[in-house]
Amino acid sequence: MASKKKVIASIGEVGLAAIVQAMSVNPGYAMVSMAEANTLEAQGLVESNKAIVNGDTIAVRATQKGIDSMAKNTNVAPVVADATQAVKVEFTLDSDVAIPSITGRGRASGGSIYPFDRMAVGQSFFVAKEAKSLASTVSAANNRYATDHATETRTNKKGETVPKKVLTRQFIVRTVTENGTEGSRIWRKA
Repeated sequence: MASKKKVIASIGEVGLAAIVQAMSVNPGYAMVSMAEANTLEAQGLVESNKAIVNGDTIAVRATQKGIDSMAKNTNVAPVVADATQAVKVEFTLDSDVAIPSITGRGRASGGSIYPFDRMAVGQSFFVAKEAKSLASTVSAANNRYATDHATETRTNKKGETVPKKVLTRQFIVRTVTENGTEGSRIWRKA
């Protein structure tokens, strides 16, 4: 059974380009949210077909004004879609664009945003985030300060034999409420 080609795109994802592209593929329209259709219709860029509605989306096609506005805008990339293929957008490749400097977050800038490296055993700090969202941060800090055991090994998830880790510093996180603010406290345990 041959699949019917159908372009369904959201204005927020690919814009007017998807609607114009959809007009050249069967069934010749794009499904967009009612709000997006109303916004573009108010500008005269699309017309909607109130007979083709699916939930809170409606069928639209570009007006001549919409097609003309696409022709004027050379930065809009062509869009191709069908039932078996995701929306594809082409990108313009630029040369000689300077790489911005590091913003100061993350290890690339010289350390964590949290003070793990300055903590002594028994010290802690409060973060206004839930413990679950900090678990990977704490785990990464524990691993950062771990060393390989000289003689003991373990089997990892891939079935490989690897050295056991020895924690030289150990951090733990717990959910707390301090001064009416829910969050987490991170301690250096060892």
